[in-house]
Amino acid sequence: MSLQYIRRAQLNVAGTVIELTGAADARDDTALRVRFNIKDSTLQAPRVAEIRITNLNEITSKKLLGQKGKPVELNAGYRDEIGRIFKGEIKQVRMGRESPTETYLDVFAATQERAYNNAIVSKTLPANSTGQDIYQACLDAMKPFGVTQGQIPDALSKIKYPRPVTLFGMARDHLRTLAYSSGCTWNIRDDNLDVIPKDGARDGSAIVLTSRTGLIGLPAQAEQGIIARCLINSKIGINSTVKIDQKSIQQAAQNLSYGGEPFNSEPYLPSLAADGLYRVVGMDHIGDTRGTPWYCELYCIAKSGPGVTNAQKSLGWN
Repeated sequence: MSLQYIRRAQLNVAGTVIELTGAADARDDTALRVRFNIKDSTLQAPRVAEIRITNLNEITSKKLLGQKGKPVELNAGYRDEIGRIFKGEIKQVRMGRESPTETYLDVFAATQERAYNNAIVSKTLPANSTGQDIYQACLDAMKPFGVTQGQIPDALSKIKYPRPVTLFGMARDHLRTLAYSSGCTWNIRDDNLDVIPKDGARDGSAIVLTSRTGLIGLPAQAEQGIIARCLINSKIGINSTVKIDQKSIQQAAQNLSYGGEPFNSEPYLPSLAADGLYRVVGMDHIGDTRGTPWYCELYCIAKSGPGVTNAQKSLGWN
């Protein structure tokens, strides 16, 4: 594992790479500051990113203004290793002042929002079609927006429909129905349309989180899941598997109030995993090159557990 030391961030807008942690694009040699907040979950909705760059020089600011709809990537990490933590398209760029001497430039972006909002399926599949055929029909509707095939389970090919299937409407709605009926969840990550079993995970081995590999503080059991905080790691994403020592997880306090007994157990509180393996169902990337934050906030459930909690369901997670 590389040394998680000396923060580094890059912004790539329509092929123009801006080294955010260097001084080349700053208004002066010391004033450049970058803050970002990226929200991601199994909500089956676009990822969103808010990026604020303070004291960017005028030339670079003009390059970014008017770039609505252009592709954008944010890479973050450390001097020895940097990775992509967001890929999408710009929805808005704006300028302003935090003080008489401090200027800022905000970039708001979302992942494949056009595909999510505009991809329409109008097709009839013959009898004996499979779940994979429905996935392919939805993917074909999203391809004009740049969406490509991602990870899909073998279980989709085993779902068969004895009668013809008529698909008409938003591709996202048919994907949601397909995911629910097959015990999966779907999302678009880095332009890839993924359908992943709720008891499965993205391809790749489990990422071990300890104090030596970036774990910050102690994970805690809460209604929103097993909440853990770690240093920014581009290898961790939605549906990734992380391994956390069960002994380090702080259990939630029981609700001793009148009528509180039902809230002291599943499905209101997430179960602890005896093997320490958890699936990430929600996460926030929070960073500040001149402040304390530079971490991922992870919301997890046990891979071998019953699934998301009632609190997570209320947020739309799956």
